[in-house]
Amino acid sequence: MVQKATREEMNEQFIEDQFFEKGNEGLKLRQILMTILAWIGFFVPFALVLFPILFMRERVIIFEAFQTVLRMFRILSAFFIIIACLIIIIFVWMTYRNNRRYTEVLGKKITYNEEKVAIRKTAINQFATERFGNRAVRETQRFTSIPEEKNLDTSTISDIYEEKGVPLR
Repeated sequence: MVQKATREEMNEQFIEDQFFEKGNEGLKLRQILMTILAWIGFFVPFALVLFPILFMRERVIIFEAFQTVLRMFRILSAFFIIIACLIIIIFVWMTYRNNRRYTEVLGKKITYNEEKVAIRKTAINQFATERFGNRAVRETQRFTSIPEEKNLDTSTISDIYEEKGVPLR
């Protein structure tokens, strides 16, 4: 039978955000101010164009307002093209740096303890043989039905590792 988790249980397990935790007033204030400034920066160009058209009709020739809009869009398009180029350059540089780090550091350095891996392999193989039968039989079967009592808990593997003296963390 499948148990349905409540929203609160799911939030406790999977959602983690410092903004919504207690405290962190500096982070909250900074993010709220940045959001407000971003929205103001988004609406200011439209306000600068629409304000003369809507509220100063006798002084503004609409044709000039459209020229202003065209000039503003040219400037904004140039700005966005420059920003897009910078973002592409940064992404390419970060990809190059990450790949270089991967080949130089992770490719040359052993990042795991071989003794612990061997102990973990034997522990898992022994557990699987005890729980589900011989390895050769398991690998040759095309279909297997496991009774509900033989299903693994979420902490079974980590518990086995801890029993053998090689915990995950």
